[in-house]
This record gives sequence, structure tokens and C-alpha cells, in this order.
Amino acid sequence: MSQDRSRRFFSLVVLLALLTTLVAGCAQPIPIAPAAAPAAESAGEAGGETAAPAPGEIVPGGTWTEASSADASNFNPILYDDSVSSIVVGYLYPGLIGQDPKTGELVPNQGSMSESWTTSEDGLTWTFKLREGVTWSDGDPVDANDFKFTYDAINSDLVESPRKFVWDQIESIEAPDAQTVVVKFKLVKCDALGDVTLGWLPSHLYAADFSDIMTGPEIEAPRVSAGPFLFQSWTRDDNFIVVRNEDYWEGAPNMDGSIVRVVPDPGARLAQLQSGEIDYLEVQPNQIATAEQDPDLTRFRWYDDGFVYIAVNQANPANPQDGVDADGNFIPQDPHPILGDVRVRQAIAHAIDYQSIIDNIRLGEGYPMAANVLPTIEWAVNPDLQPYAYDLEAAGALLEEAGWTDSNGDGIREKDGADMTLSLITNAGNTTREDIGVYLQDQLKQIGINVDFQAIDFGTMLDQMDAQTYDMVIAGWTNIGSDPNDDVFWKASNDVVGSGFNNTSYQNAEIEDLLVQGYSVPGCAPEDRAPIYNKIQQIIHDELPYIYLYGPVANAFYNKDWTNIEPGTWSFKWNMHNWYNQSLQPAVTP
Repeated sequence: MSQDRSRRFFSLVVLLALLTTLVAGCAQPIPIAPAAAPAAESAGEAGGETAAPAPGEIVPGGTWTEASSADASNFNPILYDDSVSSIVVGYLYPGLIGQDPKTGELVPNQGSMSESWTTSEDGLTWTFKLREGVTWSDGDPVDANDFKFTYDAINSDLVESPRKFVWDQIESIEAPDAQTVVVKFKLVKCDALGDVTLGWLPSHLYAADFSDIMTGPEIEAPRVSAGPFLFQSWTRDDNFIVVRNEDYWEGAPNMDGSIVRVVPDPGARLAQLQSGEIDYLEVQPNQIATAEQDPDLTRFRWYDDGFVYIAVNQANPANPQDGVDADGNFIPQDPHPILGDVRVRQAIAHAIDYQSIIDNIRLGEGYPMAANVLPTIEWAVNPDLQPYAYDLEAAGALLEEAGWTDSNGDGIREKDGADMTLSLITNAGNTTREDIGVYLQDQLKQIGINVDFQAIDFGTMLDQMDAQTYDMVIAGWTNIGSDPNDDVFWKASNDVVGSGFNNTSYQNAEIEDLLVQGYSVPGCAPEDRAPIYNKIQQIIHDELPYIYLYGPVANAFYNKDWTNIEPGTWSFKWNMHNWYNQSLQPAVTP
């Protein structure tokens, strides 16, 4: 789950927030011990000088520190469902497929375990050759058995993974030898590679029957790593720390380690960036001008491959149910007493001035979206769709048609003796979403809907979404990818109470068929797939399981002391092990 991380307030508010943080005396991160230096040769007496580094040699050291508005949920690569947890998951767990940080293309190598792959003539079987010699930090080899174990665990009834959808079209996974993975699909799948990109579990640390996946220590304190860092500690609601993996197969990182501080207040985060307490921060639009004035910071701006939206629960939050039964048949949903009517959802969509949100809350750092395909995937975007027009009169007419009227003149509509009252939540500390929530509360009141808006703890928000006990949520997705297939959000099989990404309880048999058609087109030519995705977008636009608010333009600032940073639109940290701190390097003398 993405956190938009846009924030507000600076100047005096920043100063007050920083003072508050200092006075509060919150827990401090455990120091990262620098790597041990080689013993210095004696110069004939105690206190001999250490040999100077060779010209061009990088002096390792330093701690990369960043801040997050919320805490992680867990560090298991098949259980987590939030962007904060993904930071540590990305540091520790290897994956089969790499991604070009500039183009987003899924490729072999690029930090991944695959060196190459081939496909069968019928396009159903993919064979991956793995690199040799990679080990977990305890010395156990990283091999095909770890990949197979990870995906078999996801498919196990004992594991409540939100990523069970990856098995929808996988027929089998085999590991014929330690350096070979064979994945067979049920049908040609144009985005097949996207289903095999998850981080691998260290199979040697788990029970063979997966019985300890949900309870093992790896959830909160991973014992091994095959990435550039080792897990050191997690102090809940305060920080988590990783340290350099000296045996990382691409070479030990130059830095000693990295800390992520949990700093809920956006002003305090900006103040810590400016003071040098943290090295990296994704800022809110109205913090950009302040950050740009700091000569010690570098700005990176990019179009995020995601969107911010309102999730609209179409089922009764008092009676959440899975979307399908054991045979894969739809389970009829108890409809939401208000939002189950598409006319109400369309009325809400008409009550929102999307361009105003982009201009006045995002300060221009965003773009409108009409439906579920990102505009960067140009070939798949439906050119005929536009966002819902801002039209309060049309919104009111739709509500009247649905039977919601203001019979007593108090400004709030009623039907069958019940007021039209809805809850709306978002994650506290994300002030862009908080501002949007206040805006929506006002806008919907204008059409007779009473909105109880609350900004709550991020983890609590995710819990309510997973449990499907909410009405509406302002949320965001990132890392959507470069293929238009997003069946993970719409297929009824992904409507699983407690997990699964179809937490709006959306059901549509035509959509189910179109999704399969879209990713199984023979040859996968974009021009053949595009008409299918045009239809999908039209249906999603009309039925509104999501109301799309905008696509974000993201802005990050980082400390200029750090060198060798080559941020890509698809990955900022792709070469993190090569970064080094310039302030720790010896001064060059003439």
C-alpha cells in the first residue's frame, strides 16, 4: 500500500514540531557500529598512524537515514501489504526477476537471481537459469528450492498471504536442480513475469509444511539475508535498523547501514531533513519550495507509477464475506446499505472537483485519471474516457433517483427512516490525504451526505480495509507496473476477508472474463490487447469500485553528502550498495 507522503506546514510549525519532538524525548535508535578497521601496523611505538587509503579508494562508513509517517507491519515478503515494510523486504530478500530502474522493464540480472530465461513454443512454460554462488548470510545457498518453497507457501491453506492471486494462472512450479526454476502457466499470460517477482523465503529456516510461516520470528526479526543489508532491530513506532552485509554477492555496501525513523508529524520530518538528522524524504507539495532553498539537498522528481483513490466498499461492512466459495463460484454479497447503489457512487464522483484537488491541495503535482490504467501505458489507455465532471446538480439528481431525499430540510438526505451518513478514513500523518478528507466532507455535505471523516493510524486503516469493515477510504497504490493488467483489484477470488487486495468486494462476471482475455491474447501484441482494456476501463469508470482522485507526481530530497546515487523512476535505491558518504572521504591535497 502506498503512502502518498505529501505533507503540509513549514516555518513556525516546523520549528514547533521539532521542539516538541526534542522535548518529548522519544526513544533513540540503537547506534550502528561501524565496520571494524584493519589493525594499524606499529610505527615502532604505541600510537602508530594508520595507513592512508589508496588514491581513489572509498572509505566506507556512514548511516543512511530516512523517515516514514507510519510504522511497518511485518518483514515477511509474502505477508506484508504496505510500502513501509517493503523497505526492509527489499534490503533482505532476493527475487527472481530484476527491473530496469529507468524504463521499468522486467529483465534478468539487475540485482536478481535469474541470469536468463527461455519460453516454450506454446508460451506456457518459462525456464529460468539462476546465478550460482549466492548464499544467505548464514552460509546456506540461495537456490531454486527457496523460490519453489516461497510460492508453495503462498498457495498453502496454512498461510494467509494477500498474494495468493499469483497462483490464479500458474499450473505448476518445479525446481529440477538448484539453479533451475520452471514455471508452467495454465494459459498464455502476457504479464507472466510480474507474477514471479516476489522476494524469496529462506526455506531452510521454516518447517517443510509451512506451519510456522504465520508465526515464525522472520515476521518481526529476520535472521538471515541475501541482500545488501542484515536486519538489526525494530523498535515499534520508533525505528527499524539494518546493517551492512559483508558477504553480499554484489559487494558489501559502502555504508555501515540504514535507519528508518517513524516520524508521524510532517513538519518534524522536514525539519529533520534540513537539520541533517535524516538523509532522504519524500515531501508534500507545499514543502518543496522550502526544501529547494537548502543548498545541502538534491531534488528528484518523478511520475509515480500509481494513483490516489477512494476505495468504496460495495458490501455491507457489518457482514463481510469472501468473494467466492471453494469451487470458485461467486458468493452473493450483502450489499452496502448506501454505497451498494451505483447511482450513489456516481453521485459522489460528480461531487468532486478533481482538478481543484490537484491545483489546490497537490499544488499542481499530479494529473487526472479517468479509470484504472496509468496514462504512462499509452497503448492501453481508453482515449474516450474523462474523469467525472464536477456537477453538484447531476449528483443531486442521481441521489433523488436512488430514493435519497431531504424530507425534513435539515440538509442531510434520508431513506426509509435512515440518514445518509458515511464514514471516511485515511492514514494520519499523511496531510495531503487529510486535506482531501476535509474537502470531501464539505463537498458531500453540499449534496446531502453526512460524512464522518477520521484520520487514523496507518496500521489500523489497513486492518479495517482487510476486514472490509469500512465505508470509504482515501488510499493509494504505487509500483503498479508497466502492464495494464490489474486483476488483483477486481477478481472476486481476491476478495478474501482478512487479506486479499479486492477489499471493495467488487464482483462483475464480465470483468472476470475480460481480464483473462486481456492477458492471454496470442502473441500479446499491444494493438490486440488494447480494445479489451478499453472495455475494462469503461466498466470500472461506470461502476466505481474506486473513485480515482489523481496520479501523483512525487518529489524527494536527499543529502548531497551521499554520492553515486543514480535514481531511476522505477527504483531510487537500485544501486544503494555503491553509495558512499563524501564527507567521510579524505580531503584531496595539492
